[in-house]
Amino acid sequence: MIADPYWAEIFTIFLLGMGAFVWVSFLWGNAHRLNTRLSTFDWGRIYVLCFIVFFCGIIIFGKFIVPKNTESLLQVLGADRVIEFLTSYIQPLFLSILKPLI
Repeated sequence: MIADPYWAEIFTIFLLGMGAFVWVSFLWGNAHRLNTRLSTFDWGRIYVLCFIVFFCGIIIFGKFIVPKNTESLLQVLGADRVIEFLTSYIQPLFLSILKPLI
């Protein structure tokens, strides 16, 4: 696990955004590879996941430029506890999976 909580949160947000981006790429690529149209449910998932990617990008950018305002935004949205949970419980799982691959 990353020792500094500031960088650990940024890494966790980055992993969340990349996971959402990979899922959108998977859905979009499979639809185009199979030459099929996306269903309404797939479009809904793509819109939600693109919002997550956009939100993660804004949070990471904000943490570098204005960290105090970003923390306030996360507290107002109630996302600070979610990010804290992901940082403390989910990040070690991701890192344990990535460690043998490096």
